[in-house]
Amino acid sequence: MTLSFPGLLEPLTVIGEVMWVRSAREGLPAGIGVRIPADRAEDRDKLARVLDSTAERKVDLRGRAYRILLVEDNPHIMELYEYVMTKLARSDKVSIEVSVAKDGFDALERLAREGYDLVVTDLYMPVLDGFEFIRKLRADDRTRHVPVVAISAGGVDAQELAETAGANVFLRKPVRFMDVLETVKSLLGI
Repeated sequence: MTLSFPGLLEPLTVIGEVMWVRSAREGLPAGIGVRIPADRAEDRDKLARVLDSTAERKVDLRGRAYRILLVEDNPHIMELYEYVMTKLARSDKVSIEVSVAKDGFDALERLAREGYDLVVTDLYMPVLDGFEFIRKLRADDRTRHVPVVAISAGGVDAQELAETAGANVFLRKPVRFMDVLETVKSLLGI
């Protein structure tokens, strides 16, 4: 049989038997179970090399980079967040594309044009603040599923408003970059 991984790896030909097939369902990806006969050590080795290489590179099974939209009006803070995301990509060997938006309105326009896997947003911005941005994102069928990390120096009130608007996670400034990294990794499943 030939196992195919379009856009990820070269096809792999092995002698084996398909034991089970699973359709994608809530919480579980689609998959197949393959049994390789005991006397086919070279085929087992081929599969082991493929599994080892994907584990090392943390291959994104969607066949594309994780796309993160950073929404922040302060250019210095934006640069720091971009640096953190770049560090995540290097340290965990994942492919991440980062886009930036200067306010909620700019972010909504980008979301309408392009798909994102995660949004990291400030809350207090000109034009369209983060609270209203999150509400609009959640009201749109195309974007309501996108996880949102809200970051703000605002206190408990800001946190409650952000969570009510639909933020998945609230981080309080000054934020530790390790907290940002761990939150992004958790929400993306990296």
